Amino acid sequence: MAKLLPINKQNGFTFLELLFVLSIISLFILIAHPFHFSILEKHQEKQFLDAFESDILYIQNRALRTNERAEIVFGTDHYKVQVGKIILEEREFPESLEMESRNLLAISFNESGTIRKAGTILFRSNQATYRIVFPLGKGRSYVVESA
Repeated sequence: MAKLLPINKQNGFTFLELLFVLSIISLFILIAHPFHFSILEKHQEKQFLDAFESDILYIQNRALRTNERAEIVFGTDHYKVQVGKIILEEREFPESLEMESRNLLAISFNESGTIRKAGTILFRSNQATYRIVFPLGKGRSYVVESA
């Protein structure tokens, strides 16, 4: 009678093959990370500026409709949308943005929809500088982006 020999069947990868594949994947992630991070920062900045513009239009519209004083008050790393003493919204600046210009500490409009104090706010990031201009009169604020 013939003896059965055990079959030495191995399925899978060796430890060295696994380390080699993981090192290649980690190298790709390391190379792609800065590109992904800068795109994410740019998107966060755009989203913040869109929300800021909406808040400005809100307080201007609120000033036209009611006699309550609606304003945006700036802090070092955030701003508050408030009506009288009531804070409606508090928004943090993205980590990549820093407020440089301090000539406007608050933005408010009078009953006719004109800004009370014209001026410029400057936000600076690693990739761009955003200058938000508030002209005299009923004109809307606008953003000037420079590299």
